Amino acid sequence: LELRAAKLAATLARHAPGGSRALLLYPAGLEFITVYFACLMASIIAVPATIPHKTRASRRLKALLEDADPVLILTRSDCEPAIRSSLSLVDAANRECLSTDTLALTGDPASLPEIKPEMTAFLQYTSGSTSLPKGVEITHRNIASNVAAIRVGFGFTPETVMVSWLPLFHDMGLIGSVISPMHVGFHCVLMAPAAFLKSPAMWLEAISTYGGTCAGAPNFGWDYCATKISDEQKAPLNLASLAVAYNGSEPVRAATLRSF
Repeated sequence: LELRAAKLAATLARHAPGGSRALLLYPAGLEFITVYFACLMASIIAVPATIPHKTRASRRLKALLEDADPVLILTRSDCEPAIRSSLSLVDAANRECLSTDTLALTGDPASLPEIKPEMTAFLQYTSGSTSLPKGVEITHRNIASNVAAIRVGFGFTPETVMVSWLPLFHDMGLIGSVISPMHVGFHCVLMAPAAFLKSPAMWLEAISTYGGTCAGAPNFGWDYCATKISDEQKAPLNLASLAVAYNGSEPVRAATLRSF
């Protein structure tokens, strides 16, 4: 991953100058992670976002394009037709859109710029569910400070095993389930959010199978498990390895914790 990210970073640097923005529109998967790190290495400011599918999502896309003004829109080849269609709907068909999984990696990693702590690493936008999305500039120093605090607070070590279905375009999944494991060097098992929503038992089965020591979700995720997983599905589970089960991003409800 590191080598491909470096080569991709050098290639992307030929398409966008340092300090410019790149909108990342990816389904759950490793390609997003590679591209995110490539942007950081190229000093291109990543703007993670959800793939637009509906009218409300198109409005969010339009707001992001107007606010962040990305030089590049990065996606996967199987998503590119839908992305281009969405761009047309918001009068942005002229934006440069690249499929990174099929992009020829022609750049030289040795040419990558020096990254300084005060430089902006990425823009984190609010969901836009109650108003237009609002962006926050996150620096490399912000990320380093955040993962250091998480490491201490959660007791992460190289022996930690995390199991996560959290969306990677937002901070709870991105910082907690991608950057923290990379920073500390522990094993993280990732699954798509849609897989969890379809079958919440899969999350607990993965914790049981991989000996997960850490897992987390907003309150609704724990409640979803407590109400949707049958006694038959519970029977073979062994969650004894779980040392940290965290609940965040929403109000924490005692009844949910007791039920789980």
